[in-house]
Amino acid sequence: MKKRKVTKEKDLGIKKELSILAVLTLFLIIFFLIKPDYTGYVIYQPSNYSWSLDNPSDYVYDSNLINISNGEASLIPIITIESWTTTNEIGYNVQQALSNGEDKTEKVNALGDNKKHKIKQDKIFDVIFDGDLANEDIINIYINDGDGSDVYLCDASLSCSSPGYGLVHFNEDQEGMYSITIANLPSQSNSFSINVQNEVEVDYINATHFEIINHESTNITYPNSASLETNDMGLTTPHILFSSEYMGEITYEYSIDSGNSWISIPENNISFDNQSNIRFKANLISDGLSTPVLNSFGIDYNSEICEESWACTEWNECSQDTKTMARICTDANVCGTLTIKPAETIDCFPDYYDIDNMDILSIEANKLTKINKTDVVIDLLTTENITGSRLTIELYEEHNSTKPKPSLKFVDIEGNQSLIESLNSTSVKIYYTDEEIKNLNLYEDSLKIYYYNENLSSWEALESTVNTEENYVEVNLTHFSTYGLFGENIEQDNPPQTSSSSSGKKKESVITNNVEQQEQENVIEKDVKEQEESTIFEPEKSAQIEEISEQPSEITGQAAREINNQDMRLVVAAIIILAIASVFMLKELYPFSKLKK
Repeated sequence: MKKRKVTKEKDLGIKKELSILAVLTLFLIIFFLIKPDYTGYVIYQPSNYSWSLDNPSDYVYDSNLINISNGEASLIPIITIESWTTTNEIGYNVQQALSNGEDKTEKVNALGDNKKHKIKQDKIFDVIFDGDLANEDIINIYINDGDGSDVYLCDASLSCSSPGYGLVHFNEDQEGMYSITIANLPSQSNSFSINVQNEVEVDYINATHFEIINHESTNITYPNSASLETNDMGLTTPHILFSSEYMGEITYEYSIDSGNSWISIPENNISFDNQSNIRFKANLISDGLSTPVLNSFGIDYNSEICEESWACTEWNECSQDTKTMARICTDANVCGTLTIKPAETIDCFPDYYDIDNMDILSIEANKLTKINKTDVVIDLLTTENITGSRLTIELYEEHNSTKPKPSLKFVDIEGNQSLIESLNSTSVKIYYTDEEIKNLNLYEDSLKIYYYNENLSSWEALESTVNTEENYVEVNLTHFSTYGLFGENIEQDNPPQTSSSSSGKKKESVITNNVEQQEQENVIEKDVKEQEESTIFEPEKSAQIEEISEQPSEITGQAAREINNQDMRLVVAAIIILAIASVFMLKELYPFSKLKK
């Protein structure tokens, strides 16, 4: 019995080993046989970016603290100007004293020399100083004796009994120095006349000139600090080498959350988790006496380059509303950049307009443009490109005028000057119905378009063509105006014959049926074309993907990273699920307790 038990355990061990070997073999087969496709490739290459100080709008900063000009940033100086004045006193002596023309200088140019001069009220006494005097200067007169009197200062050689340029009152028997402060003097002068109310005796005269000197001191200081920030820059690399060119004290910081928080840059190397945006800040620091100067700063990094591969659909029809054609362009490599993306809209000239009463037209030169309104179709041909041109078409049944014949309908056509001047040819088709002809009892072949001559207040027939198959009358026009569709009654013996594009019984169709038929044909043609293009596109797309998958191997001097498609991710997920399932299966077949025994 023991021998059979050992043999059974050996058989179980062999089965366990074979099961594990089968799972590993399956994993290797799936891994090597199912190869992922390449949907694009990415190139890493050394790159750098520099911030120059040429454009202040590239930065966020306080323009009251920082000045950016001439390719550098610096702190704005704080200029303080202090102003004050000082006054110098300058004494002037009497150069000459004249009393009614007699020289009395020696009697008044020294004090205490027992030489005196009496100034009388009826005589002019002029004094001339050796320097010019101005307002606020002082003339000093030492009066020894005399009656109480007012002493006036006036213009030289003139007598005055009013204050003039100043006065002082002498009290009788009060000897001393009396001072007159000059006022209201129109300009500086060194000559004055001294007049008295009563006679006084004068011993000495001099003057004091006050020289005012203005002083100014300029003090220049600088703000303690100020900063400037860059805008966010998109990066995919987590490693950056920072550098800058500056003078003075400047510290730097960076932010990876658009400036909500900042991290200092003590060293030039910066490392962080993969981020899409980064911005920098420079802090200019001053001692108050000088300013630092920032010339530039920049970063070196490995940039990830994805080569765009754009494919576009065909242009759609020219839009009557937007005057543009549109298409859709997609990047096969899904780079997320638009560097070489083709234009998805372009301006165009519609060749067909469907309007109610008025529309704004853009017409290409020498290209037939069709304007469709109910019962009226206009074909326009211009000699030059016309944009933003207004055209109005108004259709009605009655016209307030004398009519030459029975009428079916009337139409007013108006356009702005630019459209009218560039017209090369114009044709108008006015549509009618069999019911309208029948109700008016008209010869269909007699239908004709008339032009209303407003100057003559009369209708003038135009060379018209009747199409009895499609029920319209056509005429070539040379200008826009009011037009009417007229015909002759059947009762007339000899109805006029007009040229017709066809004869016989009319078909039961109008322009609406023709347009619908044309639209159906266009839809069928478009479906066939799309089916042919889809058949052609698939092998071209496969060739394109194959070409992209081979391209990274041809790049030299650059590191390329392959991007796996969705199939690879599904394969890996399947392998992981199989491995987990195998482990649980083995655990159920061979519990660890049995293996331990």
